[in-house]
Amino acid sequence: MAANLTANLLRNVWAYVVIFCGHFPDGAEKFTLAELENETRPEWYLRQMLGAANFRAGPVLAFLSGNLCYQIEHHLFPDLPSNRYAEISTKVRALCDKYDLPYTTGSLVGCFSSCRMRWYAAARSTTASFAGSVMPYLLLRTPGAIS
Repeated sequence: MAANLTANLLRNVWAYVVIFCGHFPDGAEKFTLAELENETRPEWYLRQMLGAANFRAGPVLAFLSGNLCYQIEHHLFPDLPSNRYAEISTKVRALCDKYDLPYTTGSLVGCFSSCRMRWYAAARSTTASFAGSVMPYLLLRTPGAIS
C-alpha cells in the first residue's frame, strides 16, 4: 500500500513537472479563445510552435519524460512516434531560425523555475485573470481535470 502510494505520488509529480515545463515556462505564448476562432491551418501550426517549449534532456531524461522534452515537436506532429522527435527537432529548429520564430527551450530546472515564478507573480497580482484564456475552457472540457 505504501509503495503504491509513493509510486503514484512520484509519477504524478513527474508528470506535473514535464507537462508544465512544456506549456507554461517563459517564452511559451498563451492564446485566448478569440484567437482560436477562424484559425487557418498555417496559423494552427504557428500556434503549436509558439505555445509550447522544450527542455534539454539527454537520452535517460528524454526516455523518462516519454520524449516530451520535445514538446514543440509533439504539438506539431502529435501522431508521430515519440522516438522520432529528437530527429525532427533539428529540422523544426532550422525552420524557426529561417523565419525568425522563437524555439523556446531551456533546462528542466530553468523551465520549471520560470513556471513557478509566473504562478507566484500571477497569484500576487490583483489584475491577474484567466479572462479570455483557453486554460479554463480546457480544464472544463477535460474529463477528470477538475474534481
